[in-house]
Order: sequence, then C-alpha cells, then structure tokens
Amino acid sequence: MTDWKVESAVVQAAVADWEPFLFSNEIYWPIQFSSSTIPAGTVLPRLSAGRLLLAGAILSALIKSGEAGADQYYDDLNRFLSLKTLWLANWQKKVKKELPSRIRQWQQTIQELKHAEKISPAQFSSQLSVRVIVTLLLDEVSQNEVAADYFSLIPLDQALKNHFIAGDFVLEKTLEPLFPKEKFWFLYGKIA
Repeated sequence: MTDWKVESAVVQAAVADWEPFLFSNEIYWPIQFSSSTIPAGTVLPRLSAGRLLLAGAILSALIKSGEAGADQYYDDLNRFLSLKTLWLANWQKKVKKELPSRIRQWQQTIQELKHAEKISPAQFSSQLSVRVIVTLLLDEVSQNEVAADYFSLIPLDQALKNHFIAGDFVLEKTLEPLFPKEKFWFLYGKIA
C-alpha cells in the first residue's frame, strides 16, 4: 500500500532543497525527513528526478481520486510543478543524467529474471517502480535527445514479455488511471 505521507515528504524535501539538488552532479541526493511526518521503520528513498516524478504522479492520482484529505497534498505538488517549469532546462539535464542509471537498474532486474532462481515474483514486483520511473523520465525529455536510451529498452521489454502473463493492475486501484495499460503494460500482470 502506498504511503501518501512518504510521497508528500519526498516532494516537500525536493522543494525545500531544490537548487542544491537541481545543480548537484549527484543523481541520488540525500534528503532529510521530519520524524514527525514519517512512520518509524519506513525505508526512506534518496531524492532523484525519477523518484520525484513518481512521488508527484502518486500524489496527483490521490488528489484526482477525491479521497478525503487528499487536497492537503495539492500545494506541495503545485510547488514542485512550478519549480520544474521555472528551471526546465536544468531539470531536463537532471533527468537525462539519471536515465542511463535507471535503465542499468532495469537491465539488472531483467537479467535476474532470465535466471529464474535469482528473482521471485515478489522481488520482481518491488522492482517495477524502476521501470515506471524510466517511463516517467522518458516523458520529460525529447525522444530525439534520449534515442539511445529509448532503444535500449526495446530488448529489455521483449525479454520481460517472454516471462510475463498479462492480467490485472498490480498497484492500488487509486493509481490505475495514472498508469494506462497501453503505456504501462508491465503493471498489468505478473511474471510466469
């Protein structure tokens, strides 16, 4: 189950530390979370453009769902979107820097999948966020600028399809409208 507070904390931390994060050469930026907003024992992510896009997408889905209390995330999400637009060229540089790293992560997952004894369906499910992040990153930049990255996904996706059984959406139903089946097909099924 998605922890909305963690997603909100990711966006809040990014907004608070925007310029140092954006202009840093680091792909994965350490962030500080308030212990009062994050439940004890929660695994805290490092900030990256992709992780921030994922958090923003999840909060957007929650807001659109109309769930009680969802509107509390509206201001945080709008601040992030405004900063992204204001600093678009720098944001896109950050995205392009992260993309090859995330594709390598996904490639490792697919390699483990090919050797079935190394990855369980539960482990694979937890790695799906990497493939979601890759798609979100690709959406942020011109396909011409990242053609090599885009084309490197084709054999990886084909390898996944060889081990994939199409089915129901694997995440919370609240998130389904955000991830249409045509584009996020890998979220609609399981590995064989």
